[in-house]
Amino acid sequence: MPPESKILLLIIGSANKRKGGDQHYDASASIVAYLPEVQKASLISGRARILGLIKRGAVDRLGNRITDFPQNRQLVAGPDLGGKAIGALYLPAARRFYGSFYVQLLPDGHDLLTNSRHHVLMLTPLYGLVMPLELIQDHDCHIDAHVAFRRTWTDNDRLTDVLIAYIQRFGITTVLDLTGLQNFRYLIRWSKARQICKKVLHCFGEQTWGSGLLTPLGNLTRELLLKATQNKIAGIEAGMYYDTPTDRIYFHSSETAPTGLRHELARQVTEFNGADEIVRMGRCIRAMLHWLGGEPNDESVPKVIRQLTESGHIPIDIKKHMLSITYERNNVEHKPKHSVEPDNLLRLREGYDRIRNWARTAEISLSDECEQI
Repeated sequence: MPPESKILLLIIGSANKRKGGDQHYDASASIVAYLPEVQKASLISGRARILGLIKRGAVDRLGNRITDFPQNRQLVAGPDLGGKAIGALYLPAARRFYGSFYVQLLPDGHDLLTNSRHHVLMLTPLYGLVMPLELIQDHDCHIDAHVAFRRTWTDNDRLTDVLIAYIQRFGITTVLDLTGLQNFRYLIRWSKARQICKKVLHCFGEQTWGSGLLTPLGNLTRELLLKATQNKIAGIEAGMYYDTPTDRIYFHSSETAPTGLRHELARQVTEFNGADEIVRMGRCIRAMLHWLGGEPNDESVPKVIRQLTESGHIPIDIKKHMLSITYERNNVEHKPKHSVEPDNLLRLREGYDRIRNWARTAEISLSDECEQI
């Protein structure tokens, strides 16, 4: 059974994985056992869609067929991935993953994760979200290998709603985002999660970022899992620091970067805030399109904007601003090395102000989030 703690640590899987396993599969160890039917079906269908892309010969950014990667040749459409096939080899996620983050949890990393006093969920490209004891297959699936991988989880807030359902199921009051990597962090619509959870804190390194941040985050996770009580973690506030042997970790939650941060840390936090704001703008534009009668998914938003402009529902000048924000939002969510330039963010804010003012004049219903951006 999951722990009684109201703390959730969100971490990532890893590209490096232990091989092998056995054929026994037990769904009771899966996150789907704790989800409402809607989110359960959504998560399983997302996994099945990505498996289908792999098996049908999707190619990565270098033109390689992902199905030809050695680990993927043995992938089976078992119950973990929305199928009924047998013969797959399974290991618990806590034992399967073996990257630089997980090395910091050794020698007892598996026991540490599976017996944690706090909730732990792992973010992974193929499975979406998994629990430490959840049985998964060996695979090679990078989140940025194919644009449809990311869109599978971001479209209609699929992964965000799974996370929220878990938060609500266990009354989680504090989420620590220990994912570290931008391309994983943006799979979640954080503004929506913040509406449900009392406290969401994102972890940044004072001197390290990207994959280099996984080592201090692994060390931090070990300390929190082993030593910190629920009250201690609940007492962590935005702006606090935690020292690890290799870097100082900063906890962040506000929409502006505080003054006094070291240059690199300030850059990271400012970029995250800007990206988060652009994603929220894009989501609100999509909501407007839906209100006007369009049925866009993330990929078809530009097409729907043009269609509604041609039909007279959207003015031409508003179309231009909508397309600019949509383009930048796609860059944020689907290009891992994309950075948000301050001048561009200012221009997009001005464009969004015009969109919002037009929406009010057109009596389009706007959520509180869309009004407050």
